[in-house]
Amino acid sequence: MSEIIMSVLVMGFIAIILAIALIISSKKFYVPENPLIEKVAALLPQANCGACGFPGCAGFAKAFVENPSPEMRCPVAPPEVLKAIGEVVGTAVGEGKPMRAVLHCNGKHSNVQKVSEYIGIRSCASAHILYTGDKACMYSCIGYGDCANVCLFGAIKIEDGIAVFDPEKCTGCGLCVKACPRHVISLVQKRISNVRVTCSSHDRGPVVRKNCKVGCIACGKCVKVCPKQAITVAPGSNLAQIDDQKCILCGKCVAECDIMHAITAEGRVVKAVEIIIKKKQQEKEEKQKAAALAAAGTGGENAAAETKEVKS
Repeated sequence: MSEIIMSVLVMGFIAIILAIALIISSKKFYVPENPLIEKVAALLPQANCGACGFPGCAGFAKAFVENPSPEMRCPVAPPEVLKAIGEVVGTAVGEGKPMRAVLHCNGKHSNVQKVSEYIGIRSCASAHILYTGDKACMYSCIGYGDCANVCLFGAIKIEDGIAVFDPEKCTGCGLCVKACPRHVISLVQKRISNVRVTCSSHDRGPVVRKNCKVGCIACGKCVKVCPKQAITVAPGSNLAQIDDQKCILCGKCVAECDIMHAITAEGRVVKAVEIIIKKKQQEKEEKQKAAALAAAGTGGENAAAETKEVKS
């Protein structure tokens, strides 16, 4: 019993000595932190997403205060917060254009043929490594939610086998882009309206038609109607791509893609598309009426000619 008590006393004495040593060393080697770091960190959204390239909001605050640079920016913080940070430090924070994530796939279960049943870890990364997925298209969104799991803002949910993004909640941090093993998510400029190709397949047209109801078949119709050459189909890619910087949101490409519906619109562009489609339909009906009248006129002339011949 005495040996146990002695051991406890010795251990306690050693612990006290070590605690005193830690206190002395912390006092001796203490480096005062710049108070601006704490102020900047308090202004940041505390998302700790790492989209700025630093380990969390505290890491960004420390780096910006100690070595401020206009190129350094927090993609999650709104402009007013970035302005406030710049006023605290005395250096403007980089303000890039607000971005949002979009999905280049409309491979819902209702649109794409299902070819197998996946039994395993419910992860897009795991499924992508093991096999092409349960959908016929090997380029489609797997839909197991890796992007939703990394989103810190609740901007992504899985519906009918694909990721659905809430543009109001999305901050453009880019974590979902990095998490997607199929690379079917990208960041585009955040604006009221949006036009995008909802397909990532590089298969040839006949294969796309077989696998998906709404895939891009690279027909080139959208390229021909675009007034700003914002859409291209690179040789061998079999996929239309939109340059977000050139796109003027006219909606002509969306209206022209009336076979596969591989280009979609959001916001006010939808109304423009409806007007274009209605106009196209009216022109088509007018041509049909003109052709019918021409045919009827030709028939009448032929009948009159035949009657004349009979009389003579």
